[in-house]
Amino acid sequence: MSERTAVLPATTSTFTQPDNPCYQISERRANNYEVRFDMGAYKHLYSQKNTLPPEEFQRQLEILDALTKHNLLTALMERVSVQISQIGFQFVDGKLKSAQFDEPMEDVLKRGQQYRLRNGNEIDHPREAAEVIGFLKRQEALKNGARVNVSISKRGAKGSDYPHHFFDVDENFEDEVAVMSRYTLKIPDEELVKAAKAIDPNYPDPEPNEPLDAFLLRNPLIDVSLKKVMSVLHQDESAMPLSEFGVKVELPTRAMRDYYVERAKNGANELELSSIRKTILKLTDLGIGKDTFTPDNIKAFEEAQLMLNTQGPKAVTAHFSTQQIRSVPTNCGLQETGSSVYTVGEFGIMRDGSGTQQIICKTCGFEYMRNAGILEPRCRLCSGTDGIAC
Repeated sequence: MSERTAVLPATTSTFTQPDNPCYQISERRANNYEVRFDMGAYKHLYSQKNTLPPEEFQRQLEILDALTKHNLLTALMERVSVQISQIGFQFVDGKLKSAQFDEPMEDVLKRGQQYRLRNGNEIDHPREAAEVIGFLKRQEALKNGARVNVSISKRGAKGSDYPHHFFDVDENFEDEVAVMSRYTLKIPDEELVKAAKAIDPNYPDPEPNEPLDAFLLRNPLIDVSLKKVMSVLHQDESAMPLSEFGVKVELPTRAMRDYYVERAKNGANELELSSIRKTILKLTDLGIGKDTFTPDNIKAFEEAQLMLNTQGPKAVTAHFSTQQIRSVPTNCGLQETGSSVYTVGEFGIMRDGSGTQQIICKTCGFEYMRNAGILEPRCRLCSGTDGIAC
């Protein structure tokens, strides 16, 4: 098959669909948004500007810009608990691939699972292996013509690095395009298998010794009715609809997010980028009416938009970055912006402007992660060069 540009089918959203946070591939994992990651990625890419062909440099710059904007947006989506998010894929040589990345999604998941076997939380190993198996089943079903698949992702057991409770819906469209949508899940753990059987009466019974989260991920619902799925696996009513997110958050913060990327490209320091990011969070909270430090959110939000239109992002940053912002409780404690792991794919590619940060020395077999934005000519253990990314 030849690779073609994916065109997503129309949705009810009022703005361009952001990519699914499920497939946010970066080094951030369960920590606060790390502006130093962006600084390092841009710094290193620009250090190669005179050695890369102009068209290749521009291609990598566009990819990095898109990924940075995507990461900023998905952090906001989790902060306000968005009801749904989506990502588009297309089949390339029989495998699902997003235009955002240079390799099939199954490779990302497999690499993430192997990384976690060496470095991860042992309690999560069964579910991470099951996630890879389940994804391959979904991919094969879509390739063979299944119209709708569902993967139920139950939150992990106590101590797990996977705190989210959600389900993914795969929809198969024409021209080898698939769209994967994520919904929050409100059904309690003990009712999940019953819910799956309500959608597909032939759904298997859990294995006695297999953790339930792993069992559900290993056994996706294949070629089922979308109407039935949505009637059974109903959404979290407290979550913000994507259309509302577009009006209250995505559009009002777009200029500030673009400004963040522009300043990152131009070598802004950590304090400046952190100030811009804090301003984006402040505008988000004002837009949804949850800024507890401001008596009149609506008035302050309108004044902020007027300042943005008349004086620009720099003035808005100077005004808001010194103000207090609310802390959002997450499974990792109180944070300015919540970000925690959804899938093993988030560990699959840890990239900066120069590609994967995972080093596997072919001379001695030593495996480690290099620092973002810094290339290494030799293995840290044996000083060999075979297999070292440089």
